[in-house]
Amino acid sequence: MKKPLLIPVMVVFVAGMILGACAAPSPAPSQPTAPAKPAPAQPIELTIALGSPPGHTNTVTWERWAKEVEEATKGRVKFKTFIGGALLKEPEICDGILKGIADAGNFLPAFTPGRFNVLEAFELPGLGPSSGTSSSMAMWEAFKTIKPAEYKDFKMLWCASPGSAHIGTVKKPVRNLADIKGMEIRGSGITKNALDALGAVGVAIPMPETPIALQKGIVDGVAHTLETIVTEKFGDYFKWNTICYVYSAFRFHAGMNLQKWNSLPPDIQKIINDISDGYAKKHGEQMDINHEKGWKFMQDNKIEVIRLAPDEYERWVKAWEPVRNKWVADMKAKGLPADDYVKMATDLLAKYYKQYPDPIAKYMK
Repeated sequence: MKKPLLIPVMVVFVAGMILGACAAPSPAPSQPTAPAKPAPAQPIELTIALGSPPGHTNTVTWERWAKEVEEATKGRVKFKTFIGGALLKEPEICDGILKGIADAGNFLPAFTPGRFNVLEAFELPGLGPSSGTSSSMAMWEAFKTIKPAEYKDFKMLWCASPGSAHIGTVKKPVRNLADIKGMEIRGSGITKNALDALGAVGVAIPMPETPIALQKGIVDGVAHTLETIVTEKFGDYFKWNTICYVYSAFRFHAGMNLQKWNSLPPDIQKIINDISDGYAKKHGEQMDINHEKGWKFMQDNKIEVIRLAPDEYERWVKAWEPVRNKWVADMKAKGLPADDYVKMATDLLAKYYKQYPDPIAKYMK
């Protein structure tokens, strides 16, 4: 009798059905995952150290340069600018850049005498009239032509100069060499030597202390460019201004830490180079804008502008000859072709002055 086999078969069949129903369903085909978006690159952050206050020619120019670089790099480079000596005081900026305390900044070779010699030829007295634009472009061309080894530890961005310097006085006017004899006049570096050669007493005090020194009678006057009448507020204190071209240029250097520069991508370097090369002219133009403001301030505030008679000016130039001769001798003793530097400075100042004359010249015809 074979019927009993039916029950076990049925049990196996039903168990298979139950187990099949309880089994996990087959996984669905996996969908490809979208690749993760790379994190946006962090901008390169660079610091700028300036000794100048807000609104000063140097401050305005550097802020303009930084903005132009940021825009040209589409935000890949960002600057943090410290003005008014907030990061480094003006005499500290040169070494502060070398040490990497600041990545870039505006430094004055006058604070490091004997260290930067070649372009000092531009500061010799009696080289004639100049403007901010003409003296800045002349100096930058000289730098690019000579490529002085004394700047090898910097990446130089541009050179700038405020142009011709004159003498503002508080207690009495200066119309000739007899008037200036014994007067204490603020000036530094070669300018101090030039004042001494005129019979004055050159007083080398820091620029920020000069307004107080004028106000308190610590000095009788200051060798200055016309833009400082408004940017340094010298015009608030002196009553006379003698046009005399104590110097035709004063060195302002825009430099960057060389290691920081070398760390920048090549395309960023090219952008900065292309922009910076035009800033000798732009920095000088900003100087000239403020020269005109200085002139207007003198007119509005009845500051007398004194122009030396031609024969009197020749006496001043003659008095400066020993200063120039000593500088040449000192540079030759260092093995430098000083005569060539003086000739280059004289020729380039004259060349660019024809294109970019002093903006106040039109007022003195």
